[in-house]
Amino acid sequence: MNLKRSNVKLGAHGGWLSADGLPLMGITRWIDAVLCEGDPDNATFANVPEHILKAAAERGSRIHTDIELFAAGFDVSTPEVDIAKTLLPEQQWETEFIISDNEMFASAIDLVGEDMTLLDIKTNSKLDDGLLLKYRYQLSIYKFLFEWQTGEQVRGLKILWINKQLKNKVVDIEPISAVEIQDFLYNPQHFEWYKNFNKII
Repeated sequence: MNLKRSNVKLGAHGGWLSADGLPLMGITRWIDAVLCEGDPDNATFANVPEHILKAAAERGSRIHTDIELFAAGFDVSTPEVDIAKTLLPEQQWETEFIISDNEMFASAIDLVGEDMTLLDIKTNSKLDDGLLLKYRYQLSIYKFLFEWQTGEQVRGLKILWINKQLKNKVVDIEPISAVEIQDFLYNPQHFEWYKNFNKII
């Protein structure tokens, strides 16, 4: 796909860097901070033991990699990929597409379809209202930055949910308005919450 690329890159020790080498904030961390108004004790996974979070992250990373390799045209066969084959539309997919405003934020979209669908892969054990709200903001921010960067109009936002209990499905996400997303990203109060959330002095 002929899409305008970002000059943002990953730093040697993780984290996003602008073309000038300046650090940029990740989208999901920002969402966590704003939705809990800067209080880490109210974050989505605040009460989940560390070893469970680590195991879930490792499993999620493996599934992401396998599905993205399949979407990129590689021959991959795992139970999760076989599920994805039945749920994903047959079309060309761009994987790990980096988006950024080049000043504050950067992230990578799991899958971008040639029909301009943005799709995020989730492997949570459940999708409750709190998580769906968080993911709605995540995909709406992706839409906002993707359209700004590429000039393309996004046609749909979707979650591909691959679950241990085999409750697998594609979930359509209603986008939040660009006006609301712009305020969510650039409201000075939200930056204060982000500093408190990350204990930045």
